[in-house]
Amino acid sequence: MRSLNNQLQQAGLGHLKPWRVVALLAGVDLILGLVISRFTGIFALGIAAVFLGAAMSLEALVLVANARHQALVDSLPELCENLATAISSGSSLDTALRELNHVGPKSVSRSMSVLGQLLDRGLPTIDALRWLKLEFGDVNSDQLVELLISSHENGGFGLSANLNKLSTQIRQEGALASEINAKQGWVLGTAKLALATPWAVVWLLSRQPSNASAYNSPAGVLVLSTGLVICLAAYLLISAFGSLPKRKRVFA
Repeated sequence: MRSLNNQLQQAGLGHLKPWRVVALLAGVDLILGLVISRFTGIFALGIAAVFLGAAMSLEALVLVANARHQALVDSLPELCENLATAISSGSSLDTALRELNHVGPKSVSRSMSVLGQLLDRGLPTIDALRWLKLEFGDVNSDQLVELLISSHENGGFGLSANLNKLSTQIRQEGALASEINAKQGWVLGTAKLALATPWAVVWLLSRQPSNASAYNSPAGVLVLSTGLVICLAAYLLISAFGSLPKRKRVFA
């Protein structure tokens, strides 16, 4: 559940309850299975569609999370530098955070706008920063938010210099990670796409009445069930052995 919660936060869904997202996706997958079963007339294929739809939902969540992570990696260095500049010029942390809605990267402008509204409503700076940490849901943004919280609690000494150092660190680590993820993504994507190909063939064959009857027979159900178990097992193995180690969140 913790892994799912981290994935939801990274995808920008951290403010939602995990069980609600799971229930929604399960409902969509169930409807997909019913539609496939009714359209093809093959009950076993509908059951397979439910499980395969669940795997596709997880993949979609991962893709959204990875895309948002990359956008944050690209935006956070500029965000750190803008904050450092504002603080060096004498602005308070609250004022600098409010200004990021106008001078910060466009990819995070919505989040910074909401943060500014929370500060305007009188929410304490620490609580507003914790909201931002949940909103971004990323290990790099964790470092930024925890730096701001620590600095705010200790008078802000050296914050501008530390922000510039963090900006440089995120840029360097992001460039290396992007190169590795690009190569690894091709391998994983090809392997997972290969798992979906047999089911596309089954769907095409099922359009023939004789094939549909064969799939509905006990032997056909056994073949489809065995294929589904093998595909799901292969998917889990590919995900487990093909995923790169992820850095742990900071005080998450």
